[in-house]
Amino acid sequence: MIGGTLAELLARSPRVLPPVTYHRQHWYPVEGIPSHYPYGRWPSVTTVLSATVPKPALVPWAKGVALGNMRMVLLETDLGATVLAGKFDPEWVDRLIEAARRRPDEVRDEAADFGTRTHQAISAWVKGGPEPEEGSELRPPFVAFRAWLSDGRWGIVASELPVFHLEEGYAGTIDLLLKSSENDEWAVLDIKTSKGIYPEMGLQVAAYGAAVQEMLGLSAKTMEGFVLRLPKAAPEAGEPPFELRQVGSMAAVFQGFHACMELWKVLREEMWAP
Repeated sequence: MIGGTLAELLARSPRVLPPVTYHRQHWYPVEGIPSHYPYGRWPSVTTVLSATVPKPALVPWAKGVALGNMRMVLLETDLGATVLAGKFDPEWVDRLIEAARRRPDEVRDEAADFGTRTHQAISAWVKGGPEPEEGSELRPPFVAFRAWLSDGRWGIVASELPVFHLEEGYAGTIDLLLKSSENDEWAVLDIKTSKGIYPEMGLQVAAYGAAVQEMLGLSAKTMEGFVLRLPKAAPEAGEPPFELRQVGSMAAVFQGFHACMELWKVLREEMWAP
């Protein structure tokens, strides 16, 4: 539960409303602070990072998924058997190519949906709801989350907390805001169900941490950031139940996000003369 002091601080901060999505980008309205950006809303942290941080592994991954789909269709479907039999109807070939072209987006969306449902399940449990049932596909990541939480170092202060950075002009939603059980340290935790932990995730956490500091008036020295990667399936014997990475210097990494923010502004608004 949110403590009274935190609730009072948040009440004095700009109220961040739920985001809207345009073309896979999230934009947040903030009460009383109009935005000059499109839609009258402020860009999310992930919107900024997706436009400025390259993902070189994405293209080989998409090629692999597309070619794997084509192999599956050729070897395991009636359509593939027809093509392999030499009946090269152009329409069938076009259907095969189209299915392969769509498959990377389908896999990406399936992974995003699993991540969203994992976040929702953990957030519901944090707020007093039930945990995922045995046999549910959400059970393995939830069990891993409970394993991380069990060490007792951090207490959960808030879940799915919208934040806004007035000076930089961005917003976002923190998965978990944490408070140390040992000292005055705070932390932002971002939960992932991806296959790995990547550099842009550290930038994301640092941006969230800076927004919390500005909203709550916290010292940069008391803010830490973590990425917690949860498995989609129960780990094999001897495998760690989760992967946890800590941002080394929140202030230094935030400077990296600030550079991304400046590049994003140039790409959107300041590249060409009117």
